[in-house]
Amino acid sequence: IRYQDMKKTISHKSATAGRPVMSDSKRARMRREIADIAKRLFQEEGYAKISIRRIASEMECSPMTLYKYYPSKVDILRTLWADVFNDLFDLLEALPQTAIVDFMIWE
Repeated sequence: IRYQDMKKTISHKSATAGRPVMSDSKRARMRREIADIAKRLFQEEGYAKISIRRIASEMECSPMTLYKYYPSKVDILRTLWADVFNDLFDLLEALPQTAIVDFMIWE
């Protein structure tokens, strides 16, 4: 066994030691819950006033737990903006094609 292979094996084992592997669906649910709580706090108090620590407090978890799902507060905001644009694109797709063409001609 080569050193590089042994190093990868050891680091993988230590990263998951004692913890069950989280399913993708559970990870997605946790990310959604974090984003929903952050959205509410941003709306109530403003983005600048809310910290990761505050979001973690609302989630009743440690800030380090949040960092497993989002590297920073900006990344949470990016998720929220992606939601806004996805909703907008869904609305546009639901419009009849003539409405979109009429809008484009209007400009």
